[in-house]
Parts: sequence; C-alpha cells; structure tokens
Amino acid sequence: MTRDHLTNLLLAPSIKGAPAALCVLLSAGVPSLIRTAVDGFVSGCELTIYLPFVLLAVIFMGWKHAVATVMLSALLAETVVLGSHHSVLSACSIYSLSVFLSASAVMIALVHGLRRLIDWRLSRIGSSEGDIVFSLENGQAWASWYGQTSAVQLGPQHAVAEMMQDFIAQLELGKRLAQAGNARP
Repeated sequence: MTRDHLTNLLLAPSIKGAPAALCVLLSAGVPSLIRTAVDGFVSGCELTIYLPFVLLAVIFMGWKHAVATVMLSALLAETVVLGSHHSVLSACSIYSLSVFLSASAVMIALVHGLRRLIDWRLSRIGSSEGDIVFSLENGQAWASWYGQTSAVQLGPQHAVAEMMQDFIAQLELGKRLAQAGNARP
C-alpha cells in the first residue's frame, strides 16, 4: 500500500451512512461472539479482543462511529461477556471497562489527530507562496516542492540558467505587450 493510499484512507473514512451503522453492530458483535466462544478457556474479564475492532472502526468510519462502537462494545461486554460471571459493575468489570475505554479513547484520538495533521499539512502545502524550490547539486539543477520528499532533475546548471533567463525575458516581453495593448485608445 502506498503512502498516498494511506493518506486518502486516513483523510476520508470510506464507510458512511447505513453501511456504517451495520459495521458498528458488527464491530461490537463479532468480538463479543469471539469472547463468548472462548469463555471456557479465558479466565478473568479481558476485553482486549474489542480493541482491534475499535481501531478498524475509527480508520474506516471515523471517530463518531468509533465512539458508537466503543459504547456498544462496553454495553455488550458488561451484559453478555462479563455479566454471566460477575455482578454488574464488579471490581473486575470496572477495571476491564476502564482499561478498554481508556485504550479506545487513545486510539480514537490518535487516528483523529493524525487525520487533522495530514489535512493541515496538505492545506499548507497547497497554499504556500513559492511552492517550487530550486537547488543545485554537483552541477545539476533540481526542482522540488515544499512538503514533498522527491525532486526532479532539470539538467546541467548552465543549460537551466539559460532557460530560466529566456523564460524571464518572455515574461517581461509579455508584460510590455499587455501594457501596450491596454494603452491603445
């Protein structure tokens, strides 16, 4: 997966609307079923099975649907998974739910913050003055853009300098012709 695909995935959650509501139900229901299925082999009140589903929810559906996933997961965990072995809100339940809610909040905040950072950085790149940076290395002229890691080789320094001088002369000629055309009655 390329960097652009990851950036697009983080910037725009791909699941929205009614499909997102179904995915929230699945994101909370599937780990509940898994945890219930292994109940005889797992001791205690571990809820870590829900965390990968919360992470997927925030990546693919955004923070609001991820919060819904967390709340539904906590409800299912307390009533279905933990409820059969523990009294409602026992010390074990409180601890497990606290760890689950804290870890979920950190994941959601991290992905949401990363989304905002990428969005801010992309908006800065698109609006910066003088986007192109020219540089010289071993007699070769290069062009790069703010925020990008790659550069384009333009050619030998002397050839690029001549092309730039010609370009500037053409701009000046265009300005003079435009002024002369505006001055005519």
